Amino acid sequence: MQIHMDASIFLQGGGEMGALTRAYDWNKHPLGTPDTWPQSLLTTVSIILNSRFPMFLWWGPDHYQFYNDAYRPSLGTNGKHPFALGQKGAECWPEIWAIIHPLMEQVLAGGESTWQEDSLIPIYRNGQLEDVYWTFSYSAVRGDTGHIAGVLVVCSETTRNVQSFQQLQLSEQRYLSLLQQNASYAQRLELALQAAHLGSFEFNLQTGEVICNEQCRIHLGLPPAAKYYQSEMADILDQADREEKKAAWQKAVREKDIYSAEYQVKQADGSIRYVIASGNTMCDEAGQPAKMVGVTIDITEQKLFTRRLSTLVSERTAELQRSNDDLLQFAHITSHDLKEPVRKVKVWSSRLQQDTASILSEKGTFYLGKVQHATDRIQLMIDGILAYSSASSSEQVITDVDLNLVIQQVRDDMEILIQDKQATIHVSHLPRIQGAAILLYQVFYNLIYNSLKFAKKDTPVVISIEAKEQTEQDKKWLSITVTDNGIGFEPEYNSKIFVAFARLNSKDAYEGTGLGLALCKRVIRRHGGTITAAGKPGMGAAFHLLLPVTQENNKLQHL
Repeated sequence: MQIHMDASIFLQGGGEMGALTRAYDWNKHPLGTPDTWPQSLLTTVSIILNSRFPMFLWWGPDHYQFYNDAYRPSLGTNGKHPFALGQKGAECWPEIWAIIHPLMEQVLAGGESTWQEDSLIPIYRNGQLEDVYWTFSYSAVRGDTGHIAGVLVVCSETTRNVQSFQQLQLSEQRYLSLLQQNASYAQRLELALQAAHLGSFEFNLQTGEVICNEQCRIHLGLPPAAKYYQSEMADILDQADREEKKAAWQKAVREKDIYSAEYQVKQADGSIRYVIASGNTMCDEAGQPAKMVGVTIDITEQKLFTRRLSTLVSERTAELQRSNDDLLQFAHITSHDLKEPVRKVKVWSSRLQQDTASILSEKGTFYLGKVQHATDRIQLMIDGILAYSSASSSEQVITDVDLNLVIQQVRDDMEILIQDKQATIHVSHLPRIQGAAILLYQVFYNLIYNSLKFAKKDTPVVISIEAKEQTEQDKKWLSITVTDNGIGFEPEYNSKIFVAFARLNSKDAYEGTGLGLALCKRVIRRHGGTITAAGKPGMGAAFHLLLPVTQENNKLQHL
């Protein structure tokens, strides 16, 4: 196979994981060696390996894995590292697959990127199952053809932060409990609050007086004073969501419950700090709400971290999108440039027919008609490719397609080549299905053309196309098998032949672009189906297509 791609450039650097990625025996892996990988995969892996922020990638239908040095510590010791590299996601994460797989499927289905903050996702590491907290985002990574081929995870383990916050909450609960039990513990609690950088306040619901410690005053940006009043604090604190906070406060007092709200506090230097105030409603001897006692916590660092992470995700997503857009634009421009020479062939052949109509022989007229017919078909194919490559979300006209007619059109267009190869094409009756006729034509054109191109020397070509209908989970499918008696190929290339620009034979021996089967796979996937291949050297090749009989919502899928 000849792949014109210098993968080593994209796998340079990356520390330990870069070295492991380069040393990995990809020859035995379903993804194949890096020089056969899609450009989008190489670019994404290069970004991940050379980033100092924890990143993880799932690629392909089986979710094969890549990660960088920054993510490596989260796997601990005696756990999943280094076996997680190149491993299937489901095999690597059986303990949490039920949690993370739905998030991945949401992104792969074309949904928006996910965002989870301080989520508990236990993983197996350090010889045991540990409770681990994460802040992470799942974003789509598009392949060379514009379809969603992988999921990029930009993440950070926040276990220590969450545990610290839980300890603070525990300290708060203990503080409130102790305050209820005995006021004499106030001094000790104040020392504990200072050690934990927690502010404390006591709000008298009858008088509106507020007493708070120094840390609370600093948190809320209050001027030094022995006590404050509710009206004064309302003027100092931020105005955002004031009515909602007021309603939440009244509800907590009315229901003798806990009040919690986040405030933006403007400091003297103009900076903004983020503070959570949380209090518990305390009742008097008559059981009536008397005061609100609580704590304040500065969460500014967590907020800033969230923003930095969001910015990084946006930048990486934009970079990958630019790369995909460039590839799609290249495909579109290339197809567009073909239209003019084809148009000229059509124009000049028409003029030739008009100018020589009286002197041209019957056979010449027949041949010229074949030229014009072939030109029309080429024009139609170019228009289809332009529409298909313009965007992964481009719309196609869905109709009831007679596959028998599609096959006959392919046979008519290949009439000369079929005669030259002394080929026989056996076709069983094919039912109608919903789909894009021009795209399905491309599939069968490429499959039959490959069978003719890769024929044995001095051996008449025999091509068989058989179909049968089947039902799975109340959905009708059409199974089609295309076989030939050609030169075949090694079984190790069963999946690699669908990679764009992949070639199993030299260009001198067999002409072609290496795009035909890649286009077949994309068309079949857009129709919601699958295509697989099997071959043996000297024994021919077989292609198995599985297509739904109807299209949901009368639309093709967006890849």
